[in-house]
Amino acid sequence: MSARAAAAAAAAYDNIESELLREELLATSAETPAEAFVKRLLNPSPASRSKTEELLREQLAASESRAATAEASLAASESRAVAAESRAANAEASLAASTTHKESALEIDLRERNAALEEDVVALRASSLFEDSVTSVEFKIKS
Repeated sequence: MSARAAAAAAAAYDNIESELLREELLATSAETPAEAFVKRLLNPSPASRSKTEELLREQLAASESRAATAEASLAASESRAVAAESRAANAEASLAASTTHKESALEIDLRERNAALEEDVVALRASSLFEDSVTSVEFKIKS
């Protein structure tokens, strides 16, 4: 059934139902319109019940569809969060390795500089001792 045909059928159904209700109201002149309304609410017709059930089924299907979409979105978000955590852990490990490598290179450089300075100190002391001994020999020669 096409959408137009379904809409036309629903409109015709609503018109028929309205006419039946109007006739029912006129037939029961002892009832006020408010009493008739309450009576219809408490004792709906089978057609009205079917229509209500159909609407409820449609609403349920729409709600289930929204819930499925929300679950899929949540799963995608969780997947992105796991990927982000993994990237963060990799970056942290890379930083630690880089820092360790830089510290090692710095330590080696400092050791080499320290060794060179110690060699210079030894050379200066040796030179100083040589100069002191030469100076003392010259002093003794002059005296």
